[in-house]
Amino acid sequence: SQLKELQGKHLETVFVSNSLITNLEASIFESTKSESWIDLSLCIPLEIPPGDFSAMIKQCPSSTNGMLADTYFISKTFYKKCIQVFKESAIQYAKNRGEQLYEEKKEESSAASKKKGGKKGKKKKGGKKKVVEIEEDEDEKEEGSAKIFIHLSPQEIEKEMKN
Repeated sequence: SQLKELQGKHLETVFVSNSLITNLEASIFESTKSESWIDLSLCIPLEIPPGDFSAMIKQCPSSTNGMLADTYFISKTFYKKCIQVFKESAIQYAKNRGEQLYEEKKEESSAASKKKGGKKGKKKKGGKKKVVEIEEDEDEKEEGSAKIFIHLSPQEIEKEMKN
């Protein structure tokens, strides 16, 4: 008779009570509201198979405001903030690395010309330049995407691969 009174959802391998789904919904809602993430396995009293776990989370209306990664619910806002921080770091790294490579090449070129006993006042024509471009695609600005181009000679690429 207790089973008849218990209301919930039959999943593939388990039965989940409505009260558990209500508790999960509250946790998911809170992580969405606070622009954060939560390990939902901490909200569940027992281990549930991955397929049932995912199906159970889909029963929560707030689950559309984020994504599930294993047992972690990640709000969309938190995810977007993480991606933005990563992109900014990647762009800054590319700029710094491009400048560093350019300076190294300049120093190598200067040292090589001194070894050859280069004459003052004469400049080499057609020297190769290292180009670092960072271009934001106007169509993809909402997503914050950036394309980074670093043009290197085959020798420089080989040197970078070794580092």
